[in-house]
Amino acid sequence: MEHIDVFLLFPETEDEILELGEETQAYSKIVNDLTELKELLKGLKYRLYYDSDNLKNFIKKAQELSDKKYLDNIGQQIRVTLDKRTTDVHVTPNAISDCQYYKWDANNPILCKNTSIIPSSAEKLFHSLEDSKVVIVSFIKEDSHHRDIMPVIKDARHILPEFCCVHYFNPINTFAEWLYCQIKNKPFCLRNLARFERTSYIYEKQRIYQEKGTAHYWYYDYFHKDNKEHYEVFDKQGLHLAEADINGNLDLSKKDNNKSIQGIIH
Repeated sequence: MEHIDVFLLFPETEDEILELGEETQAYSKIVNDLTELKELLKGLKYRLYYDSDNLKNFIKKAQELSDKKYLDNIGQQIRVTLDKRTTDVHVTPNAISDCQYYKWDANNPILCKNTSIIPSSAEKLFHSLEDSKVVIVSFIKEDSHHRDIMPVIKDARHILPEFCCVHYFNPINTFAEWLYCQIKNKPFCLRNLARFERTSYIYEKQRIYQEKGTAHYWYYDYFHKDNKEHYEVFDKQGLHLAEADINGNLDLSKKDNNKSIQGIIH
């Protein structure tokens, strides 16, 4: 991979802030996830993009729900983490001002007006080189977007409409698996749309996917002391079935009767 452009999307609507709630740990987690994201990108050619208005609105609305002084500190920590490899699309926009950008959500086009992140990522993708990647990483807690791509339409009276699909990740760990697949050119990945469907379920910071043919549930797991990459696999009832290696091969001997996601999927 020659280069990766990562666009950061922070929660800012009332519903998104209410999902985070009053607990300060939820806001600390965003800082930790951002730090983790940069750690994943270490050694790669990359650039981060954020919208300072999106970040400002996030902090302002969160302060109405939680401790103001604490949220000021969270905002400062995020700004410090966004280093010289970061571009503010509010100051240096990629999007074209006389065009409108729509995200296509369940056959319903929604005008992107809350943040410049989605239009700017789409515009970057329209002009990206073949060996570069463009992705959106979302820090929204409860994400109703059930795809790993963000379909975006660019339209204006003076041009023909353009359409693109930006890679979209929520939570951060779904980005980790995709990135490792890109770096190592692994043939197996949960973002294989022919085999897996993205669900709305999250377990231990991991996005759960459902295998179309078997209805089994899978998630990517690499947060262990030895950092060994593997997948956890559950049957359609949510009971643990096996572990799978990075190529998707099941090891039934590693079935663990103490593991279950029944409380999440039911």
